[in-house]
Amino acid sequence: MAEGKKRVIILDEKKADGSRVSPDEAKELQRELDSYVSSDDDDDEELFTEEPAQRVHIKVRRHKKKNPGLRRRMLFLAVSLLILCTVIAAAVSGVSNNYRKPVYVYEEYLNKGGYSSEEAAEAYGNGLAGRKLKKLRKLLHSYDSYMDAFYASIDESRALYDENRIKYGDDFKYSIKINEAEPISSAQCNAYTSDFTGIIEDIGGSGLARMGNAELNAALADLTASLDGARVTRGYRLYCTMSVSGSTTDGPVSEITSCEFTVVKLKGRWIMWDSIYDIFKLSY
Repeated sequence: MAEGKKRVIILDEKKADGSRVSPDEAKELQRELDSYVSSDDDDDEELFTEEPAQRVHIKVRRHKKKNPGLRRRMLFLAVSLLILCTVIAAAVSGVSNNYRKPVYVYEEYLNKGGYSSEEAAEAYGNGLAGRKLKKLRKLLHSYDSYMDAFYASIDESRALYDENRIKYGDDFKYSIKINEAEPISSAQCNAYTSDFTGIIEDIGGSGLARMGNAELNAALADLTASLDGARVTRGYRLYCTMSVSGSTTDGPVSEITSCEFTVVKLKGRWIMWDSIYDIFKLSY
């Protein structure tokens, strides 16, 4: 800037609150500008420009007033909406896909060996009268005839697993794909309910009740009472493709077959109806 020339400060902007800059604030800006002009430091931000008329423009930035409370509320709302959407998605998924679980449990046990009939029954039952059945079976462990059948079931599952290893190789794998789910009618649900009622009545009047064990009788009565009035409310006939693949010394091996399963919602639990007798098998 030429020496002796008067420097003029032009305030191009109003302050952020809409009021004009006061004379004192203009003087303060002037002092800061003078200090900057005399400084040798570089700054990436251009604070002034020199024009032919020797006018210096000082831009007064607008600062929006921040509202921390509003910001926190908006953040909380965003997080809440995200959680709500996640919960709804999970609920919808659970309602629409829970009927598939019994098939996947069955698939899991096709790939296992050395399990007992009790373990499989508990898995297939999906929590249906789970604690009461477990208590009853624990009492039955004191009977040799029951335990003989218990250990025989382990040997049977191990033998089947070994047979698959010979046929398909050590790393064989069964997979089940659900191709179609056909809802069963309300009349069919009622028929399954009637069948289940008969199963529970048979258990209540079976030889277990005549064994003279008061604790066993009480556990049996507790089980049958808990299932009194249980109904099948929904169900599907599932049309599936079952495949097994592996590799032997002769090379890759695979087989594909079609299969069907019926799954029902009994007392709020999805189970495979095809395994209902295994779930409630208490004597051999």
